[in-house]
Amino acid sequence: TIPHTAGMDEADGTELVTFRGEAKALATEEGVKLTYLAFFIKAIISGLKAYKGLNASIDEVAEEIVYKHFYNIGIAVDTPDGLMVPVIKDSDHMSIFELAKHIEDLSVRARNKTLKLDELNGGTFTITNYGAVGASFGVPVIRHPEAGILGVGAIVKKPVVINDEIV
Repeated sequence: TIPHTAGMDEADGTELVTFRGEAKALATEEGVKLTYLAFFIKAIISGLKAYKGLNASIDEVAEEIVYKHFYNIGIAVDTPDGLMVPVIKDSDHMSIFELAKHIEDLSVRARNKTLKLDELNGGTFTITNYGAVGASFGVPVIRHPEAGILGVGAIVKKPVVINDEIV
């Protein structure tokens, strides 16, 4: 039903790593486990707002594109029974810390098999973080009827060439 393609690239995450490091102390005070996933969700929402076709689905009966005006982000969670994708509804209305709380809650409940059915439905876009298991690249599968999925690999230190210098 959905044509799949994969594009892979790398990005400099230096500023994100620094910012998260600074925010972790405040998050700990608030009782929040601040992972990179919350930041990735915020970035995804910005992209979905800029490229509305990625937050859409196809109504096959009416043969039309349905543009969503809400942002329900699915997060892939590895469980002992396989991959589950709980959905953080109205993600665009949440702060980084609120997203982090939802990520932790849904992930724990996915592993404990205590999610409700409606927490697994209604996603408009999904993110999978195979970097959490050390992988740099992967080919995620789009969940129908969503229009896309973002796969994020491991954040690693490596030398790069900037202005003809290795840094």
